[in-house]
Amino acid sequence: LVQIFDSWGGYLSPDDYKEFALPPIKKIISKLKEKTNKPIIHFTKGVAGFLDHIITSGADVYSVDWMIDLKDVKEKVYPKSAIQGNLDPIVLYADKKVIKRKAIEILEKWGIDSGHIFNLGHGLMPDMEFEKVKFLVETIQKESIR
Repeated sequence: LVQIFDSWGGYLSPDDYKEFALPPIKKIISKLKEKTNKPIIHFTKGVAGFLDHIITSGADVYSVDWMIDLKDVKEKVYPKSAIQGNLDPIVLYADKKVIKRKAIEILEKWGIDSGHIFNLGHGLMPDMEFEKVKFLVETIQKESIR
């Protein structure tokens, strides 16, 4: 598994992203596919404004942040590609009731189809409580079985 992190891509305009950021990412993905059959995940923070460009990168999985509706992403990429995301990490500062509700909302937006990897829409903060992260994982495991 290889994941390309483009955490600053969302700071570009859609046209600048397409012109300056996307070509090297496409080249990296193309070269990786020549050398390995491992799945390639492409993450760009702030993808909402230019998802149409991102999904041309050639990745197997597109990781999305919480600022885009998962249903919109699914309509554009599934079943050709999988999606990873997209819980707002800030939710982990909330109580367990909110964490569970938000996690279930994401699972319900995707539906019963395969092709979704539940994940945060970006990274954990150092001061996040381990017990809440553990609760989130347990919730996803339990609710995904339904």
